[in-house]
Amino acid sequence: MLAALVFRPLLPIDETRYVSVAWEMWRHGDFLVPHLNGVPYSHKPPLFFWMIHAGWWLFGVNAWTARLTAPIFGLLDLFLTAYLGRLLWPDKHGVKELAPFVLFGTLLWMVFSTTTMFEMTETFFVLVAVVGVVHVACGKTWLGWGLVGLGLAAGMLTKGPVVMVFILPCVLLAPWWSKGGRVISWWRWFSGALIALGLGIGLALAWALPAARAGGPDYKRAILWTQTAGRVVRSFAHGEPLWWYLALLPVILFPWSLYVPIWKQPAGERLDAGRRLCLSWGVSGLVLLSLVSGKQVYYVLPLLPAVALLVARSGDCLFQPPERKFRWPVGLVFILFGVALTLLPALSGHVREVLVFKEMSPAWGMFPAAIGVGLVFFRPARAGSFLVALCVACAFLVILIHLGPFRILKPRYDVTAMAEKIGQLQRRGNRVAHFGKYDGQYHFPGRLERPLEILMSPKAVQDWAEKHPEGYIVLYCKECDKDFSNGAEFVQPYRGRWAALWKAKALEASPDVLLQIQGA
Repeated sequence: MLAALVFRPLLPIDETRYVSVAWEMWRHGDFLVPHLNGVPYSHKPPLFFWMIHAGWWLFGVNAWTARLTAPIFGLLDLFLTAYLGRLLWPDKHGVKELAPFVLFGTLLWMVFSTTTMFEMTETFFVLVAVVGVVHVACGKTWLGWGLVGLGLAAGMLTKGPVVMVFILPCVLLAPWWSKGGRVISWWRWFSGALIALGLGIGLALAWALPAARAGGPDYKRAILWTQTAGRVVRSFAHGEPLWWYLALLPVILFPWSLYVPIWKQPAGERLDAGRRLCLSWGVSGLVLLSLVSGKQVYYVLPLLPAVALLVARSGDCLFQPPERKFRWPVGLVFILFGVALTLLPALSGHVREVLVFKEMSPAWGMFPAAIGVGLVFFRPARAGSFLVALCVACAFLVILIHLGPFRILKPRYDVTAMAEKIGQLQRRGNRVAHFGKYDGQYHFPGRLERPLEILMSPKAVQDWAEKHPEGYIVLYCKECDKDFSNGAEFVQPYRGRWAALWKAKALEASPDVLLQIQGA
């Protein structure tokens, strides 16, 4: 996380957008309805933004507390996963010790645990609910269903009703996963589940109904229907085919996907209740996510604690040292990644997309390659030690990526300079417009106090410039000549393009610039 804070800025468009939403809520004192660029923001509920506000209330408005909010929940997720391992297998001490290492060592988890996004917080409340389900199965009925209800409510206030995809399978499939355990009255079980579901929905509606009234009819329709139904049936964003997650499983579960022994069922050992619960949680959740039209790779993060518990349970059973033939696949991936980093600067002269890496030293590739060689020749006393070594290897890999490629890419993704220029203009009373869709990337870095005026076509840019000659416009261009930057007040690289701040009066005198922004 320290490497991310130092060498990686808030990344547009997701991280900057979410912190900008929190900033607008904080700036205007409206903690009921999230806003982005002065308009109600219906894509996410407010709990994660409230968590950012808690950090600002304690330490003042700054970037680092906002950026630490999700990683703190990611850290709590590790402790809850260990606790769940102890509840499920009280006689298997290795599970609670290994499970946090396996979860943290999953490369997808490790990368996204440093980002300012919702999934670490959502996973925390999913784990709270699953812990509650296990408590109910162990006879602690009121405590258990209370935790399920609170987990459902807080999860819905973090990411919306999608949280049910991860929690309800654990509840509904209890007759299968608890087989052979305590004798449970299923009538009482499902009655309690309905009460917990009602508690969760009721607490979520305690925010949603007042927010729907305050946000207006469009916001009401979005939070109560469109944002959920639209993504499930026919996604308006991130639509992917049914098999998409299945095809990405080797990447999602790296490095564990390449370590064969942990996926083998020990001879003569039957599936216990803990494993069946984790399978209910992980497999059912993946199937339900696959049925949802909108897909992103990080949507599966709340399923990874189930995978970590299964891997830790297998790792606890494997007392023999892992054979080299099983260590080769993982080590080879690290070696190949190191070779790719070594070749990247040389390729920059031939492949335009990697031109930015021409100044990166080829020596950076030596480190991942050395890690890969170490994994191949490292011979631990038992399999659990190798799982921990894999976790440490992935941690070093993520740190190296931040120190090397991310450090080189930082100028392309750090919008602070442009945001501060816009903020200075607004504080002097100048009007500022933005060409194209605006995702709030400048609001928090520039501490903007007024919305940017959105212009969606070059003709709209021209008309606005004529009406407001003393105003300024943020323009973007991919294939630009020197005229695009020569007359601009400020220019910077932006996500493979160029962003320029033009004074409207100067733009009127440079009609060729309007032609260059057509394909921006």
